[in-house]
Amino acid sequence: MNLWPVAAAAAVLVFTLVSATPVQQLSFSGAYRPIQQPQKKLRRQNAIKIHNQPPLRDYLPRETKPQDVKLVNFRNKLYHGPITVGTPGQQFNVTFDTATRKMWLPSVHSPPDKNAYHSPRRYNNASSSTYKTNGEAFTAEYELSEVKGYLSQDIVTVGGFTVKNQVFGEVILESNRFANHTLQDGIIGLGISNIAENEHPTVFENMISQGVLPAPVFSFYFNRYNTDDRDSVLTLGGTNSEYYTGEFTFADLIAPNSWNFWVDGVQLPNRYGIYSKRRCQAVVDSVSTFIVGPKDVTDILNKMLGGEKIPSSPKL
Repeated sequence: MNLWPVAAAAAVLVFTLVSATPVQQLSFSGAYRPIQQPQKKLRRQNAIKIHNQPPLRDYLPRETKPQDVKLVNFRNKLYHGPITVGTPGQQFNVTFDTATRKMWLPSVHSPPDKNAYHSPRRYNNASSSTYKTNGEAFTAEYELSEVKGYLSQDIVTVGGFTVKNQVFGEVILESNRFANHTLQDGIIGLGISNIAENEHPTVFENMISQGVLPAPVFSFYFNRYNTDDRDSVLTLGGTNSEYYTGEFTFADLIAPNSWNFWVDGVQLPNRYGIYSKRRCQAVVDSVSTFIVGPKDVTDILNKMLGGEKIPSSPKL
């Protein structure tokens, strides 16, 4: 497999992920469907659904509506949005990451020499009346970085929806990658927790189990920097029809603990479809800045988009 930069002509991305409650007791399924002819609202859409899901109207009274969280687009590489934690609420800007299950924030208890580079926004558990001690060691590892600290518990509010007793990491040590990133304070993972490994429920899973959402759904709309007059948004509790047209279709997820599904081919607007010699796995990753795929497909795709291969790009 080859790694390519996203071509400048790449489309705006919209996708929807649907879960159900209780998350641990249901089997997952998902879908991918490109739009044949783009209209003014949408270029591509994806969807994930759960088997045996009760009707969405059964979750909350109809006056409860989905809420949009406005995301800030930083050079088409990073999309982050606001949350509050604790009582009274402490404000942070975080990245919403579908590829991880963990939530973490920088701690006010971090040694000054370890986070002097970072945003002045740091979680102070002593200032929150709803804070609960946990103390378990916390580590989150990424491809080129990691963070370390300990677990804490508090209320978390995203887009007007508040969850109680959310477990998250208070980070006291951060690697250089995060040290040099002054735009985000932390991460909220929107992956699927693994109950077999005693993982703590994610913020989204707690929103479902605590009944605060009108539907077990979250959606993203990512705009193109300086080429789209609409905001990037994370929609909690449903979808926003202002950002897409058409209907969603569904296909099975490969495993119950990740947003992975099979892809047979790719189709661009007003172009023919591209199909690999064998189908491949795809993952809904809300923070990735690359398109990764089988070489026979990416070669054709990048030629159609006008992309250029990076000679020194690593092979995956």
